[in-house]
Formats: sequence, structure tokens, C-alpha cells
Amino acid sequence: MRPVLANLGFILQINGVPLVGPIVLGFYLDQSRALNAFFVTAIVSFVSGFALNAPCERRELNFKQSCELLFASYFCLSLVGSIPYFYLNVFRTEDWMLRFTNSFFESVSKRAQAWMAQRTHANEMPSLGFGM
Repeated sequence: MRPVLANLGFILQINGVPLVGPIVLGFYLDQSRALNAFFVTAIVSFVSGFALNAPCERRELNFKQSCELLFASYFCLSLVGSIPYFYLNVFRTEDWMLRFTNSFFESVSKRAQAWMAQRTHANEMPSLGFGM
């Protein structure tokens, strides 16, 4: 489990790097709310990544550990990616549980859509048999 956590921490640290662009743009455009949302997201990503990476050593992963890392990274990146949606309250919801659910779902769908956009022949993907 330790190699999975070490690699997950590394992925979370790398996830914080692209957030520097929106932070700089927020400073430039004087958008304090958006700046705060992305700053909190970057800090959470860097700190949680460091906390997972520091006590563990990165080693070669076997197949089972690679599958665990895939699931954990998808879940954790979606969880961290939901922070700006939650912080900015883009869904205009007062109920915090519904706001979290909507934010997390939006973050997960954003990651799945980015994966599908990388597929060059998406219409040739295997069907699940639902008449698609």
C-alpha cells in the first residue's frame, strides 16, 4: 500500500502545478473569489500530495497496485477538483451536501470528458449492448 500512496502523493503534487496559471490570471484580472478558490485547491493538492509522498517510498508497482493507484488517483483528483465548484457555489445551492454532491459529480464528469476527448475514434468504442 505504501508504494500506491507514494505515487498518489506524487500525482497530487503534479496536479497542483497547472493550477498556478489560473492563480496568476486571477491576480492579473483582480478576481479575488476565483483566485481564492484556485489557491485553496492548489494548496490542498500540494499539501495532501506531500503528506502522502513524504513518509512513503516510490517503488515499482505490480498490476494490483497499479489498479489501486488508478482508482485512488481518479477519486482523489476528482475530490480535489471539486473544491472550486464547492467554494464558488456555482450551482447556487444553500444545502452544503447537495452542493458537494453536485461539485463532485461535475469534477468527475470533467475528468471523464477529458479522457473521452483524447480518444480519436470514440464512435468505434465497444457498445454495452444498449442499442448505442
